[in-house]
Amino acid sequence: MKGIRTLIKLAKQNLDVKRQELVQIQEKQDEYHAKNRQLENELAQEKIRARDLPPELNRFDIYLARVRDRQNSLRAAAQKLQPQIERLQGDITEAFAELKKFEILLEQKEKEEAEAEQKRETIMLDEVAIELYRRKQHEES
Repeated sequence: MKGIRTLIKLAKQNLDVKRQELVQIQEKQDEYHAKNRQLENELAQEKIRARDLPPELNRFDIYLARVRDRQNSLRAAAQKLQPQIERLQGDITEAFAELKKFEILLEQKEKEEAEAEQKRETIMLDEVAIELYRRKQHEES
């Protein structure tokens, strides 16, 4: 059973590592989305400011193009992480299934040992009862 417990420990560590990797990648993806929202907010504020400028000083179209390029880059970077996220989610599912397999195996082994111990105790108690019965029969005769 020690070997099964070791396998369970290793499977848990493997699962934890994969979960940590997934969290890191998802956080990076969330950062890209947050930066994109921040740019959208800044763009709305700049639109308001640009209305107050005279047409000859207004370079909002250039700013808009740069912001849209940056937003497209952020969306592409976030989307590029998606296959890694999906792969890690699959790996986590497999690692969890493996962990459960070992845990179920351990439960079965423990149950078998408990049943074997119960059987040994029953046999021992039966032997004691038989011996007591024999002694009683012997004393009566």
